[in-house]
Amino acid sequence: LHSIELYDPLKQRYEKVTAKYILICTGARPYIPKSIPGATDFGHTSDDLYHMSEGPGKTLIYGTTPQTFEFAYLIKSFGFDVTVLAANNPLSKIDQTIAGKVIKNLENMLQIPVH
Repeated sequence: LHSIELYDPLKQRYEKVTAKYILICTGARPYIPKSIPGATDFGHTSDDLYHMSEGPGKTLIYGTTPQTFEFAYLIKSFGFDVTVLAANNPLSKIDQTIAGKVIKNLENMLQIPVH
């Protein structure tokens, strides 16, 4: 298992999250930062998911973009447990009524927790 410490601005504190895999979705070109200890050994980018020889298993995805939720759905559709950790306003660039419905459906219909 791997851990990442994230700052939650709503709770105004850091929280430690642990998972077998942690996928960080930023909306930028995928890369693994060498400044994070262990990231180059254990981290995966969204591009890596297309080339894995076996499924990722239980996965934590960190991000707020539509791609975050697309990958959550993709991984879940292959039968793996997925949790989405959204640091701030998820899907902020789309209509918030629609964003709320997308998140509610992920949580209720697909059993994908969004935090």
